[in-house]
Amino acid sequence: MDQQLKEETLVSACEYIKRIIQSIDLIYINFQQSKDEEGIEILGQFIEGLHWLEQAITLTKDIQRNPIDTSEINGILNQIEGLFAAKDYFTMSDILLYELKPVLEIWNNKLDCEIGESH
Repeated sequence: MDQQLKEETLVSACEYIKRIIQSIDLIYINFQQSKDEEGIEILGQFIEGLHWLEQAITLTKDIQRNPIDTSEINGILNQIEGLFAAKDYFTMSDILLYELKPVLEIWNNKLDCEIGESH
């Protein structure tokens, strides 16, 4: 991947992570209100978006001033997967909000910093 494409990918990741973080709130609200069908639909989109974000961050690691270690969320994602399989959406939404969201907010701050420092 060339330098310009990496920079564009990093800018896209910076913009996209904000939507991913906001979707956690929507997932949380839906599951807490027992709107499981709506929560599952948003969760599916969230997982796809998170996967893209992880790939974008990994592919641009060499141009990040403060590299992000995407592996730090693996344990949280394993918990979420297990709770989803058990249909424990209430607990899963708590983990999304109180464990995963803070990590993504740190990533967001690092990406904002990257964009700010690159211009």
